[in-house]
Amino acid sequence: MRTALLNLLLLPLALAGCDIFTTPDKGSAHSSSSGDTGTTTTSPPTTLRGECDELFETPSPGDGGQPSCQTAQVACGDTVRGTIAGGSTVFENNPDRSWEQCSGQGPFGDDLTGPERVYQVDTSGYDYVSVRLVSCERTQLLWYQTANACPEENVICSYITVDGSTDQSEDIVLSDSGVLWFVVEGLGGADGNFELTVECGVQ
Repeated sequence: MRTALLNLLLLPLALAGCDIFTTPDKGSAHSSSSGDTGTTTTSPPTTLRGECDELFETPSPGDGGQPSCQTAQVACGDTVRGTIAGGSTVFENNPDRSWEQCSGQGPFGDDLTGPERVYQVDTSGYDYVSVRLVSCERTQLLWYQTANACPEENVICSYITVDGSTDQSEDIVLSDSGVLWFVVEGLGGADGNFELTVECGVQ
């Protein structure tokens, strides 16, 4: 009889103990689930969350005597924050433009008529470049190698993604030109904020 009475007295404590351990787990699962549902591909990466409404101040292309399509020169190890708004409109994916093959879009893909931001990187003495682009809106990161900032003819060039990812990166093996150009292109006219990080290395 004493044992049965003792068990009844301890039952509320046992149930309370169960609630203490299970409630936080349920809350965490709910929070994680709601955060992942349908927002993974459209939400900006962590580095830009809360910084998409007000456009970053960004130099105009050609400022300071730079080539007409170039926004700035970037050194290895730099991280640049800017906005696509106010960028150049040089690179297109129309069939009569050399950039069609570099974009991976072709004439039936996303519109690449600009704006875009172009950055020059001096890669002398390096074998490869690691680049990462995070953005608030759908962008495409492209690169090319040439002596001319705004090429009209075919150049060594390629694209990182074509899906409008807000977080894209790649390791690029360099040729002998010593200069690499990155193009941050807004897909379908997107003109939001972005962050471009460039690291260089030797094999």
